[in-house]
Amino acid sequence: MPQLALETFMTQYIWLLIVLSGFFALSTFYVIPRISRMTKIRDKVREAEELSKEGNEMSIEAGHNVVLNTISPVVNTNKKETESILMSWAKEEAKKNPSLIRIKGSSSKKVVSDAKTKKAETKAKTTKAKTKKAATKAKTTKAKTKKDKK
Repeated sequence: MPQLALETFMTQYIWLLIVLSGFFALSTFYVIPRISRMTKIRDKVREAEELSKEGNEMSIEAGHNVVLNTISPVVNTNKKETESILMSWAKEEAKKNPSLIRIKGSSSKKVVSDAKTKKAETKAKTTKAKTKKAATKAKTTKAKTKKDKK
């Protein structure tokens, strides 16, 4: 068996050490810090959600600021990623319970205006579809009346 041959044992051992040290370095310097950063962010977001559920009416902007201030030392390198996570959380909260929202900043105004814009767009699409339906119905009735007259 070539795996147990003494001539190739040392090269196999060296390659094994190289591959395992590569996996170790990758997980130590990239994967584990990223996972820990994300868990800290999730913990802070859950904490903010619990505060808002306990009856402390917290605006989305205030919750956003609280979370950013508490985890900013941890996340300075990934600030854009953190803000996108927080904005998606804010949009979800706005959809779930619009009564808790107090407009205080541009980001919460944007969430509310985005929701209003989407609602207006869907309303416009439905009215457009209804008018098309009515127009086709009118055409068919006109054609039927012409046939009846003939």
